[in-house]
Formats: sequence, structure tokens, C-alpha cells
Amino acid sequence: MKKPCTHCRYRTFRGGDEEDRTLDLTDANRTLSQLSYAPMFHISSSDRNKYKSYHVETIIADFIGSVKRECYNNFNSIFFKVQTNIERSLRMDIRLHHIDKGSGEPLVLLHGNGESSEYFSRQIAFFSKHYRVLAVDTRGHGGSPRGTGPFTLTRFADDLKSFLTRLNIDRVNILGFSDGGNVALIFTLKNPECVSRLILNGANLNPLGLKPSELFPICLGWCAATLHALLDKSAVRKKELLTLMTAEPHVRAATLHSVHVPTLVIAGSRDMIRNRHTKKIHRNLPNGRLVILGGSHFIASENSAAFNDTVYRFLRENNEL
Repeated sequence: MKKPCTHCRYRTFRGGDEEDRTLDLTDANRTLSQLSYAPMFHISSSDRNKYKSYHVETIIADFIGSVKRECYNNFNSIFFKVQTNIERSLRMDIRLHHIDKGSGEPLVLLHGNGESSEYFSRQIAFFSKHYRVLAVDTRGHGGSPRGTGPFTLTRFADDLKSFLTRLNIDRVNILGFSDGGNVALIFTLKNPECVSRLILNGANLNPLGLKPSELFPICLGWCAATLHALLDKSAVRKKELLTLMTAEPHVRAATLHSVHVPTLVIAGSRDMIRNRHTKKIHRNLPNGRLVILGGSHFIASENSAAFNDTVYRFLRENNEL
């Protein structure tokens, strides 16, 4: 009679190295043997075959499961390393130019499309008396280089996270204007633990949040810049800036339900963002407040006294940092 097999050898991979493994079948053979010679009054022939089949299937299932686990663990390890390297290459290729003024709780200021931290000159002068103001030039804006890779709002939010990590700042207040408000919102959704209070000035959830009278010429400008960029590389920057407004952001209103930090939604009475869109943002924020000031999209510079007073009172009333 042929002697039963006691071991099963198979090959696996761990950490990129090939490795031989042995599966011990001794206990399984003993179980099958006991089932084969069991007295008839204890178990029927058909049941013996059924149980033998069950044990064989269990052994095979365990074997396949172990191989799957090895493959899964190795895949995760390789994927994690590749993902980490990609993130490092995307996030750490530049240093953001910024103004650092004042002391106390950090207050980050994020400017709008095509602008720089200079837009907040009146806010820097006012808030630096009470906070440590960090007015950041977004990638490809002001004094910050463009770098390589994607030029998107999500990338800007990741840049901000790397910027704060470099400065060893764990938690901040953020005031974002226009595209800067969109970046601030995306950053908060991705890093809720890093934000204490949030101010969204003239932000939008998607391009349709803009009034048609504003969006239509922007779309025409994008078409012209796209064609121009095919002939002149100097037009690529304008195309990229307009793409930020015509193709982004894409934030679902329902995701705002997860933003639990105190949030001030502030806009101008003649803002380029639809009034009902601004109200929609406020309505979906669990801890939001809405303020409409007289003025256009650029109320922070046009009506700085009222704007600064409104933001300062909000920060003081929600002093949690």
C-alpha cells in the first residue's frame, strides 16, 4: 500500500525574495485514516467519504488562503512603497514662498486664482497683531515656483500639508479666498484634525457655482488660451490658471456634513459666486455661519474694515485652538 504523503511543498515570495514553504499534512492524514477505519456503527460509508472530502477541501482551502495572504501582503507592501515615492515626488519638489508675521495661534491665508499673498496686505497688517499670520503663495503663484506634475487644487492642498509639516505646525486656522477657499475646503476634508477654524470667502463647490455671466467669458478665455498654448508655450500658464476655474473644484455638498469645525462662509452681495450656491455651502455645514457683506467678490480688499472685523469676531467667539 502506498504510504500517504506527509508534507506538501510550495513556493512563495516575501519582501521580493523567493522562499520555499512546507505544509505539514500529518494531522490531516491521521484524521483521514481514523475516518477510514472507524467502526460502521459509528459512521456510515457515505458519511466517511463525505467527511474525508470535507477535510481534503479544508486542507486545500487553507493552502490557497495562505498563498493568497502572501500575495496580498507583498502586493500591499510594493504598492505602498510606490505610492509613497510618488507622493514624495509630487509634494516635496518645491518650497512655497510665504510671509510669516506676528505670533500666537497660526492663521493661514490662501489667495485666489492668479494672485499672491499680496492680496491680503490689509489682513496681514490687521491679524498679525493677534495671530501668527502665514500668507502663502500657492504653487505657480507669486514667489512660489510651478514645479512639475499636476497643477490642481488637490495638489495645492497637499502642498499646504507638506508646508505645515515642514514648519512643525499641527493645527491652524485657515482663511481662504476664491480658489484659496476651495483649497482650504479640500484641505479640511482631507485633514480635519489639522484645522481649528475655517473661513471660506467666495468659495464654490463646482464651476457651476459661478454666475453664468462670469463663467461664460472664463470658458471662452480657456478655449483661446488652449489654442494659443499649442503655438506658444508662454500661454500654458494662463491655460492652467483658467483650467482651475473651468474644471475644478468638484466637491459634493453631502461631503460638507463631515466638516465639524466652526466655519464662516462670507461673500459679497455682488459676488461672482451665485448667492444660492453660497447659501448651499452654508446649509450643508454642521457648524457653519453665513455673512454677506456689501461689495463684490473682492470684499477683503474693497471693504477690508468690515471684513476684518467680521472674521476677527468669528475667530474670537470660536476660540478652540
